[in-house]
Amino acid sequence: MLVRSKLVPLSNVVSALRARTQFGRILRQVERERRSFVVEKRGSPKAIILRVCDFFESSREPALKTKDLMASKRPENQKSHKL
Repeated sequence: MLVRSKLVPLSNVVSALRARTQFGRILRQVERERRSFVVEKRGSPKAIILRVCDFFESSREPALKTKDLMASKRPENQKSHKL
């Protein structure tokens, strides 16, 4: 069951090639304009690019706060792999 149903406008559907070549621009639009994008490969939807907070709002799993997610990505919290 979906928590929230929202149709994606056709203008927000991008090819995998365009997503790859214009990834920075797409991320800025996601952040600044609160847009989301469906990424298609060979006409079939493969992925969605959306803001982290939008993902957690629509997720049914226990919410992980954005600040907790970012803290786990900091270098001091990463395990070092020594040879």
